[in-house]
Amino acid sequence: MYPSTSGPDGVTLLTADGVSQAVSAPEIIITLVLFTLVYTFIFIALIREVFKLIKKGPVLEPADGMMTGTGSEDEESDTPVSAFNMAQHEQLDSSRSDAKTDSHSAKEGE
Repeated sequence: MYPSTSGPDGVTLLTADGVSQAVSAPEIIITLVLFTLVYTFIFIALIREVFKLIKKGPVLEPADGMMTGTGSEDEESDTPVSAFNMAQHEQLDSSRSDAKTDSHSAKEGE
């Protein structure tokens, strides 16, 4: 037994003295099993939720914070990917119409 370097002088605790007389071995085993079961259940629930979020995919939101794609009659547009594709097509269409308007006004100005 070595003297304690961090505790008060004369205070020592042998491993044999560290055994609890109040808690039995079956109580310790039951406690460890229950902790393992509870945390395993929590872990499985977390993993299931993560996979649900991954399967759902990203949800697009406009700058004003309102959700898009709600109330649509088309089943395909309710998916996040199709909502993204629709937004991309709308941006592309608006940029094309802007380009046509600019080219027409440039020709009229010549």
